Amino acid sequence: MHLAKLSVSGLGLFAARQAFPFLNWISWVNGKTLRADILAAMTGAEPLAEEAAKWRDRGGYLDMIGRENVFLSKKQAIPAIKRRLDAERCKACSLHIFTECNDT
Repeated sequence: MHLAKLSVSGLGLFAARQAFPFLNWISWVNGKTLRADILAAMTGAEPLAEEAAKWRDRGGYLDMIGRENVFLSKKQAIPAIKRRLDAERCKACSLHIFTECNDT
């Protein structure tokens, strides 16, 4: 559905509001309400992150795995893991599963 084809009056507006519910409240948004929403999101983010950390650490799984074995991204993980691998075995491997395998 293209918004450009919708009529601004009558059933077209009704259909647009049904398809895109945010149109019902978009007229209420201004600089003051936007700042309030951003502040609410920022103040809610810290407790949410703390709760996520509690759940992550619950059960001792992180200790079982080892914090040194958990990475935030592949970009961090591959170089760290690569240092732990047997370089001779990597050189003999012909699979080259990861892009980084070509660096050996």
